[in-house]
Amino acid sequence: MKKTIYKKLGISIIASTLLASQLSTVSALSVISSTGEEYEVSETLQDSPGTNNFSLPNVSPTYGQYYTNQSEVIIGKNDLVKVKNTLQYPYSTSAYVESEFRGVKNGKDVTYRGSANFIKDNVLITAAHNIYKHEFGKDAEELYVTPARTPNSVPFGRIKVKEVRYLKEFRNLNSKDAREYDLALLILEEPIGAKLGTLGLPTSQKNLTGITVTITGYPSYNFKIHQMYTDKKQVLSDDGMFLDYQVDTLEGSSGSTVYDASNRVVGVHTLGDGANQINSAVKLNERNLPFIYSVLKGYSLEGW
Repeated sequence: MKKTIYKKLGISIIASTLLASQLSTVSALSVISSTGEEYEVSETLQDSPGTNNFSLPNVSPTYGQYYTNQSEVIIGKNDLVKVKNTLQYPYSTSAYVESEFRGVKNGKDVTYRGSANFIKDNVLITAAHNIYKHEFGKDAEELYVTPARTPNSVPFGRIKVKEVRYLKEFRNLNSKDAREYDLALLILEEPIGAKLGTLGLPTSQKNLTGITVTITGYPSYNFKIHQMYTDKKQVLSDDGMFLDYQVDTLEGSSGSTVYDASNRVVGVHTLGDGANQINSAVKLNERNLPFIYSVLKGYSLEGW
């Protein structure tokens, strides 16, 4: 694989340029870290994003060491299903996220909840708004993930996130315009995903309208109860930037991956529109995949 070293502010990182080499127009996206350091990765630009079926690096799912029967219960009148065995793959790739912001509301600390999924042994993908809040103008001071959490157990503990990466455009644009950049990667010191399994990344950029997708995460029926739920439905529309669907979600689902029948991530859930009864995800596409590959290469404990 062809590799390029990008340097900015004295920071070096190896980034995949496979996507950039296959498309005609290339610019750069800036990535910002939890330490405030910045570097650049290639961004591919097209008139109609999402229409090319060019070859992508094969980041395949891994299944971990837990395989047991899955017990499910339908909740109320909606289609959310309670996951009782959180160690069952692919649910085992999900993690509960806590973002702690200090002194932001009348001088008091505030904690937000979200969701994330392992895409490498020590790397999770989530929504950038779980890390940076436009209303506060800053990143969370503390970030924690609790993999495979249940209301009564934390089988792998509550883990402090070592580093964060997200696109600088998400922070610099207003909250509405930043939507298309609303994804982030969380880096841990330990390869917990080796035991729990990981989701793969897409192998093509075809239109996904009509495919069945699943969202698994920690919607907040009750903020004090840490219950994992899952639901699956069809993608209603795919414009290359966003996926729209009626998979049931609630606050706390933000950052959950949208994954297909082959357990490959096709998007990150970021938004619900109650008025139109539509939920949306940022699609993994030729604009953000180079960023994701660069982090996997630079921070994976075993490479890919």
